[in-house]
Amino acid sequence: MTGNGRIEIEKIVRERLEAEGRTVKWFCEQIGWDRKKWYRFQDSGYIDVHDLKKICGVLGYDFFKCFSVGLVT
Repeated sequence: MTGNGRIEIEKIVRERLEAEGRTVKWFCEQIGWDRKKWYRFQDSGYIDVHDLKKICGVLGYDFFKCFSVGLVT
């Protein structure tokens, strides 16, 4: 999370790919993205929930938890 409270999903995805020894090409093939969409995601950090759900499945990680931490008391 950045100082302004923004969760940098794009960085977490990149870290997960590196930890698993996966390439961006492999990742894009798995979720149906082209490289242009990957670069837009990396530059903006914005992603729709449908794509995020696909990413969760491909990388075996619940990225939605990144948003919900601290919401439940």
